[in-house]
Amino acid sequence: MIARDRQKVLHMGLAAFGNAADAEDMAQDVLIRIWQRMEQGHTIDDTPTTWVMRVTINVIRDKMRTPWHRRVTVDAKAGDSLSVPSREDQVLEGQAPALLAAVRQLPANQRDIVLLFYVADQSLHTISETLGVRDSTVKTRLHRARRRLARILESERRTTDGSRSR
Repeated sequence: MIARDRQKVLHMGLAAFGNAADAEDMAQDVLIRIWQRMEQGHTIDDTPTTWVMRVTINVIRDKMRTPWHRRVTVDAKAGDSLSVPSREDQVLEGQAPALLAAVRQLPANQRDIVLLFYVADQSLHTISETLGVRDSTVKTRLHRARRRLARILESERRTTDGSRSR
């Protein structure tokens, strides 16, 4: 994997799965897939970051489809830390656990865009290239994801406020 993209891949894994062990496992799978593709003759000269993000999204989707990840619910307060300290780690670890739990509830096409836009810090056009969809599709899915996240967070806030008043 390209060294400059490693941290983004780890952060996307942490946001998607909720713990550092699964994020590291996912990053290893990304590296393996990239090596396999390069052995098959694929090159990454044109847009290496886009290619790495595409592989990352595919690995996340594959892991989310496994029976284990469909059964296991991640406790939003039990976020492990990555070994790479950064501003993103602080956000992912303790300042937004409810938001990350809500992101995990999004449909795959919306979750992918949220991860690429907010966690991997990709532009809308780059996301469009990564996912192979039009720019307008990315904008629409991002807008719908934001609305859905707001509803999920509002619902959780009301549930939390209701349980406190009892």
